[in-house]
Amino acid sequence: KSTFNRPNLYYKILEKPTSQEDCLSILEKLLKYRYRGESGIIYTNSIKDSEDIANGLKKRGLRVGYYHATMEAKSRSDVHMKWHAKGYQAIVATVAFGMGIDKPDVRFVIHHTISKSIENYYQESGRAGRDGQRAECVTLYRMQDIFKVSSMVFSSVGSMDHLYDMVKYCLNGTFCRRLLLAKHFDEDWGDTDCNKMCDICENSNTTTREISLENHCRTISDIIENAARQDTKLTAQK
Repeated sequence: KSTFNRPNLYYKILEKPTSQEDCLSILEKLLKYRYRGESGIIYTNSIKDSEDIANGLKKRGLRVGYYHATMEAKSRSDVHMKWHAKGYQAIVATVAFGMGIDKPDVRFVIHHTISKSIENYYQESGRAGRDGQRAECVTLYRMQDIFKVSSMVFSSVGSMDHLYDMVKYCLNGTFCRRLLLAKHFDEDWGDTDCNKMCDICENSNTTTREISLENHCRTISDIIENAARQDTKLTAQK
């Protein structure tokens, strides 16, 4: 029986800054230092983001291209081939970039914005490390992106539940990320199945402090109930 566990993939969540320039700085450092000379993919959830991020990284001296569904077929093919031949270190892409990828030495997959579901995330991040060697799956997470993604998926049945599962995965600061994936796919993996291949297990010696959020939750609940009574629409502060 095949398993969903990919033992060579390292899973990590990074806090995503509010400004695009700060996001670019994080990506720049990762590509120039941590993943220097290695190939990878940076996933975004919009055409505009894929172009803006690629152009921003190019201005910082990085060899990257962008890829999305509205490009002409030849342009998409040219970008793919240049990346395959290591002319590009990374492709900044929407989920349109995925089918037919045959590059076993992808060393990193970075999600600039969270995926719509655990299934999507597993599939997209799973394009790393097909050669069986260590590869890293990094997600940049910030609360504001939940609203951005939810506006894209809310009309589909069950889609919000799938998104919230992804949010729980990102917010988790206690349990092995690999075990969370196992639970989602109804598999039973032990602690040894991770082997410190996620940020939680790698930093397992870090002390945590529990605080009660009860009063804060009550305040939020009161705000939502009052808004519902007054038929007022709430929006998130950016």
